[in-house]
Amino acid sequence: MLALVLGIMVIGQIASAQFTGATEFSLPNYIGAMIITIVIRNINDRVNVFKNNQKSVDLISEVSLGLFSLWR
Repeated sequence: MLALVLGIMVIGQIASAQFTGATEFSLPNYIGAMIITIVIRNINDRVNVFKNNQKSVDLISEVSLGLFSLWR
């Protein structure tokens, strides 16, 4: 699950850079990741390639929020 999240983040960063190069309008990297996540999630709802383990998602969310809270 973590590898999937990291892969989506990398693809999202690339998508944001491509968008910025094509339009000269800068997007934050996480916006590209959000868009890629939406696309992958919608595709996965139809074909069920990835199993979505909610406990894993919750754990990653809690750790990310904790790290963000410490950083701020």
